[in-house]
Amino acid sequence: MKRKIKSDDGSVYEGDIADNKPHGKGKKTFRNNWYEDGEWKNGEFLRGKVNYYDWDEESYYEGDWADGKPNGKGNLYYVTCRLMYEGDWVDGKYHGKGKLDDEYTVYEGDFVDGYFHGKGRYAYVPGDGRVYEGDFAYDEFHGKGKMTYKDGRVEEGNWEKGKFTGK
Repeated sequence: MKRKIKSDDGSVYEGDIADNKPHGKGKKTFRNNWYEDGEWKNGEFLRGKVNYYDWDEESYYEGDWADGKPNGKGNLYYVTCRLMYEGDWVDGKYHGKGKLDDEYTVYEGDFVDGYFHGKGRYAYVPGDGRVYEGDFAYDEFHGKGKMTYKDGRVEEGNWEKGKFTGK
């Protein structure tokens, strides 16, 4: 049965209910317009789309949610509304393809369990001018890669644990 439930905290749930609790498909909208939209069981949100969840009071998440954390496609924003990460998530970690921008560096490529891992591109703060493109292992340049410097110099070849080792 579809119904509307208003909570004391100002949130409103609209959707399927059982035993006067969200159960089935529905959307809960909070006073600040953040929401949980998807599948519910016995009053608990299981999975769907969300646009909140502030881990450190400096950022918020918008995207797919399951098992109490980001799972699927989603974006992480700073409170200033500047996009920090966009891409794939598994169990609350960056995993798959994504782009991470922390204002000082930008990484775009493969992630595994929250690490830069696989193929990617890492660009330093605009004034620095360095750009690395190639293989990564656990957040370090590792494997075949190319570093281009602001002055035009290039180091291309093998990298191990962040250090250029030669061709």
